Amino acid sequence: MDRSTRVQASRSVQFSGTFQSKIREPTGGGRDSGYSGSFAPSENTPLLPSNNGDKNRWKSIRVMYLTTFIGSIGFTIILSSVWPFLRQVDSCVTTDFLGYVVAAYSVGQLIASPLFGAMANRTGAMAPLLISLFITLVGNVMYAFSGVLTDHDSKNGIFMLLSRLLVGFGAGCVSVTRSYVAEATTLQERTSVMANMSAAQSFGFIIGPALAAAFVPIGKVGTRVPGLHLDLNMYTAPALLAGLMALINIIILIAFFREHSVTAAQSVQSGLVNEGNGLVKSGTSFLTRPHS
Repeated sequence: MDRSTRVQASRSVQFSGTFQSKIREPTGGGRDSGYSGSFAPSENTPLLPSNNGDKNRWKSIRVMYLTTFIGSIGFTIILSSVWPFLRQVDSCVTTDFLGYVVAAYSVGQLIASPLFGAMANRTGAMAPLLISLFITLVGNVMYAFSGVLTDHDSKNGIFMLLSRLLVGFGAGCVSVTRSYVAEATTLQERTSVMANMSAAQSFGFIIGPALAAAFVPIGKVGTRVPGLHLDLNMYTAPALLAGLMALINIIILIAFFREHSVTAAQSVQSGLVNEGNGLVKSGTSFLTRPHS
């Protein structure tokens, strides 16, 4: 190593030490949600969240559990009754078309996941989550109205297929929920939180058919809702319940969800230095977007 290289490395390490001591000085007066900017936080911004900020962070993570759970319910809550309901609204339907209706959910989710992920990278998690839940709400209401909005049986089947496509599109937010919890947790917390996310998803898949079974006593005919031309029966009630849960999820999201970035704070605190080229890599690519 020649003299110029040794001097450059020495200055790099010296700057790293200065930077580390600078960010560890006592701070105060910052927002709970962290900091904004493309490098290090200012001296008036706390690097790690306060106790109140940590409570809000975990509250937001639990909202992601709920969102994942409701998205999973949307897939299975109508799965056991979709074939008899499809035959009721479309007398000419075939089993091939049943396959299309069931697959529409997965196709919608496949299309929406990268789109919502890209949106979250640009705007934060709140916007794609709200949009996806609203689409889920609309899709479930459309499913319940299959068979009453058109006079031709073949169109009823198409209407049902489109409704399931929308519900699947709304479920595409699963990529956003997992991305958020990865950013909002420390390395020590992440394994258990991701396991809880998977548990919420699995529980939603399991409880969906059970919720649908609870409406069997209503029967196939059910009750006509005055003014809406809607038959509330064992086929439509589960979809309406899923739509109601999506609406509740939207309210909870607006009321309690706030974005936090623990990974950004940890990266700044670690102060990683590339001594080979003398570059400080701390906090160069993180931007938190607090919501009021």
